[in-house]
Amino acid sequence: IFFFQAEDGIRDAQESRGLGDVYKRQVKNITGRLLVGLRWWSKIKPDGEQDWIFECKLDESKLNSVDKTFFWGGQLIFTGVWLAIFIINTLSLKLTVAFLNLFVFALLIVNLYAYYKCSDEKKKQMSDLATRAGSQVAGQVIKSSLMQGNRA
Repeated sequence: IFFFQAEDGIRDAQESRGLGDVYKRQVKNITGRLLVGLRWWSKIKPDGEQDWIFECKLDESKLNSVDKTFFWGGQLIFTGVWLAIFIINTLSLKLTVAFLNLFVFALLIVNLYAYYKCSDEKKKQMSDLATRAGSQVAGQVIKSSLMQGNRA
């Protein structure tokens, strides 16, 4: 089976290596690039070292909010579903199936992390979330210290 790969206007026939190829081309490259302008891949340098590339081709603030919600929600939901399947199969002692589920879950985590690395908007949101959480924890610690100081 041959698939035509159209990235950056280049079309060439490549022999498919199975469902992994279909996933990579159709899901990772198409949805990430078209819905939210993100893509990532790795290439091997001439010296044999692997180089990871993370791209954000669009101003993320100008993207359609429905597309962003669909993309990020889908990433999170499918990752959560596979985690739940892994837990269910582990608790059912179907360890061979659970191992395969864990493998799929790990691949989804890598995909989610790579898209996060591409997205400046998501990095900012996570930074803001960490800052707010840190401020709340610090506020609770100070409040607790003051309350204990007043008791003494």
